[in-house]
Amino acid sequence: MTNPIANIDSPQGIAVDSNGNIWFVNSSNNSVTEFAKANSYAATTIYNGNTNFSSPNAIAIDNNNNIWVTNPGNNSVTELMASSSYSATSAVNISGGTTSFNAPLGIAVDHNGNIWVTDTGYTAPYGPSSSVCDFCLLPSGFNGVTELTAASGYSATSAVNISGGAANFSGPIATAIDHNGNVWVTITGYNIPYVPSGSGCGIITPSCPAPSGFNGVTELKAASGYSASSANNFGNTQGPYSMGLAVDSLNNIWLTDTETALSYLPNKFAGNSLTVLTSVSGYAASSDVQFSGGSTNFSSPTTIVVDESDNIWVASPGNNSVTELTQASNYAVGSAVNFGGNNTGFNSPSGIAVDEQGNVWVTSSGSNTITELVGAAAPTPFSVPLK
Repeated sequence: MTNPIANIDSPQGIAVDSNGNIWFVNSSNNSVTEFAKANSYAATTIYNGNTNFSSPNAIAIDNNNNIWVTNPGNNSVTELMASSSYSATSAVNISGGTTSFNAPLGIAVDHNGNIWVTDTGYTAPYGPSSSVCDFCLLPSGFNGVTELTAASGYSATSAVNISGGAANFSGPIATAIDHNGNVWVTITGYNIPYVPSGSGCGIITPSCPAPSGFNGVTELKAASGYSASSANNFGNTQGPYSMGLAVDSLNNIWLTDTETALSYLPNKFAGNSLTVLTSVSGYAASSDVQFSGGSTNFSSPTTIVVDESDNIWVASPGNNSVTELTQASNYAVGSAVNFGGNNTGFNSPSGIAVDEQGNVWVTSSGSNTITELVGAAAPTPFSVPLK
């Protein structure tokens, strides 16, 4: 079913298709909304039918402009097909089989059209909840990455689950594909995404379990056939949480580091920063670079995207802002540009996308709004990673 009214309700992931249309998920009313560029961004909301949306979280778009959505509420992935004009009744919901979906959150498309999904192993990744400790439950069940292969027509019975081996998957959140076809996954070790500072058990329940497991990023290498036994892990076992993930044109890996909801711990982790792992160093941890302070204004940063000029854009729900680090300044923190205040409408900004005209689109789950920063970024054409 579709609705010509936006019905924006706790928007999360956002993406732009090759026609410049804006797509985002509404996690609270189980729908997906399209802003059609050719129709002055008029809204159409898609729900019911065969979509089976349940607390949709992340969204990705393939080279055929098909829309892919993760549903942590019912452990599934939904495809809206461009060939059916995104009809809800023609939607394909994928679960069961060999998928092992367990609170799937992140999603990405590789150059062969394969779909990669992170499984956090946590059944309630975001609130609200009557139990403040629901934000602090340790991961359970399958923790890993699932691949839906284009060659199988994305059949659930042909899904490939990757875990164990050398892959330190523990609460995987975001995923991205680099320009060599390698799959990168952020690992939190503990699942509390999108919890603003000062809410949940972060301040009133110090007895909640402390974070555990590996914190950082894991690489699954295309050359090894994405074998878990050949995975590379970059990070440590004590945080901060690596939440957002992006790849720039030089194949550098950018991560957001947050200390969200950890204020009660006796040894609070460093956070509120960005980390870049450089390709020229072979992603050596000893050569990584952190960015914080200066004019950055990071506060519990989550989503990160890179525009066509390799400028870095970061959402900070902790202080309702979006920050740009510019490539022209060599990412100097003193030259960071911050966007916020009442005119932006930011309230727990959670998703960012950049279109081919350089407009920056931001979802705010706290205010049920979508904000456009007109011409703020480098124009960024639609693409998927090329090998």
